[in-house]
Amino acid sequence: MPLISSTCDMVSAAYASTKESYPHIKTVCDAAEKGVRTLTAAAVSGAQPILSKLEPQIASASEYAHRGLDKLEENLPILQQPTEKVLADTKELVSSKVSGAQEMVSSAKDTVATQLSEAVDATRGAVQSGVDKTKSVVTGGVQSVMGSRLGQMVLSGVDTVLGKSEEWADNH
Repeated sequence: MPLISSTCDMVSAAYASTKESYPHIKTVCDAAEKGVRTLTAAAVSGAQPILSKLEPQIASASEYAHRGLDKLEENLPILQQPTEKVLADTKELVSSKVSGAQEMVSSAKDTVATQLSEAVDATRGAVQSGVDKTKSVVTGGVQSVMGSRLGQMVLSGVDTVLGKSEEWADNH
């Protein structure tokens, strides 16, 4: 299976790189590898007579395992892909989901900003309308008062006072 094979290759390369980079770790790993080789050789030589007797059962179990792996490969095509491709596809999928979420947040922000702007505009319009009506009422009221006989008398009095003030300022 390419996925498992490429994963093993990556782990093996990382192990070899680590051993090369760190001399103390290399010493420990070399000793562990030697111990595993010795144990494996002892296990194989001790198990050889048993393995010979169990060969038909092992072959049957192996055949059953192969069929199970074939079925697994059919149901999970990802197992046929190398690790690098699986990682790249996963990164791309995550990136697209993050981009989609960012677009949704941006869209929501724009919607809220638009609605807020519309609310401010509506409020501004209502206030301006109120100011215009108030101005109109005050202007109409002032014009009514000024157009009346009393208003004319007040204007005449104000004109007289202003005229006298000018004369006084000119004299002094």
